[in-house]
Amino acid sequence: MQAHHALVPLDPATLDDSDLLAAALVVGQEEVVFRELYRRYRRPLYTFVLRRVGDRVAAEDAVQESFVRLWRAAANFDANRGSVAALLFTIARNVTIDVQRRQARQPVVAAHSAAGWEPSVEAPQPEMALAVKVAMERLPAAHREVLDLAYWGDLTQPQIAEALRIPLGTVKSRVFLALRSLRGELVGLGVVQ
Repeated sequence: MQAHHALVPLDPATLDDSDLLAAALVVGQEEVVFRELYRRYRRPLYTFVLRRVGDRVAAEDAVQESFVRLWRAAANFDANRGSVAALLFTIARNVTIDVQRRQARQPVVAAHSAAGWEPSVEAPQPEMALAVKVAMERLPAAHREVLDLAYWGDLTQPQIAEALRIPLGTVKSRVFLALRSLRGELVGLGVVQ
């Protein structure tokens, strides 16, 4: 005899982000799940994007696109690699870069190029970038997460605390320990002294 499982309505407010995203894969629960994730992250995501693009309409569009991409990525989410917040801010960062590239196609950029303008900061060396990537992968997930949000997401520590729903003191401790561990990893890889 086959058991019939009735679809139990979710109370999304009681689930953490990882469980909530996993619930998105249950047929009939997607709208509830993404409405809750949107409620949790729309403000910090909007602030994050707006600071970079400087245009409210473009920022709103980028936030919407970020959630669409999160929905598409839900089936591949692995909580061992980071949090939903870190994934969402990484997606938003990538969407923001796309928006900035579209904005940069304006004639002002062409004028700078014609005048021989060159960026003043050198691009990181490929071996340094690889070493940082390896060192980051060796950090505990909680440490990677705060560094990702701080450096890739360009969030302040209070914004990270809000996004991850953890106390500000915990964020400060994790950032301190993460940076110390990252430096130790880079020393171990012979990249820094």
